[in-house]
Amino acid sequence: MAICPTYNRPKCVANVLAMWQQQTYQNSHLLIYDDANQYTPQADESHIVISAEKRHDTLGAKFATAIELGIHRAGQFGVDPANLCFALFEDDDVYFPHYIESHVNTLIAGANWSSPRRL
Repeated sequence: MAICPTYNRPKCVANVLAMWQQQTYQNSHLLIYDDANQYTPQADESHIVISAEKRHDTLGAKFATAIELGIHRAGQFGVDPANLCFALFEDDDVYFPHYIESHVNTLIAGANWSSPRRL
C-alpha cells in the first residue's frame, strides 16, 4: 500500500492519481490522506481518499495516522494487515511508472527495506 499525505493541494492530488494509474505494478493500493478536510471520502479498487477534520501538528503525526488508517483499511482491499508494506507517494513528487514495481521487486529479492536511491 502506498500512502500519499497531502494538505490543500488538489492539483497535486490530481497528478498523483494520474501517476498512480500508470504504475506497472497493479496489485497495490493508494491511500490519500488529506488533513485539510477538503475531499469527500471515496474509494475504488485502486485508491482511498480520507479527509481529516483537523490539521496534524507534525508531519510525523500525520504519517502515523495515515499508516494506522492504511492498516485499518487494508481489509477493504482484501489485504491481510499482517502482510502489509508501505511506500510513500508524496503529492508533489514525480514517479516513474515502475516506481512501485521496483520497490516490490527489491523486497521480493530479500531486502528488508527499499528506498528510491536503491531503484
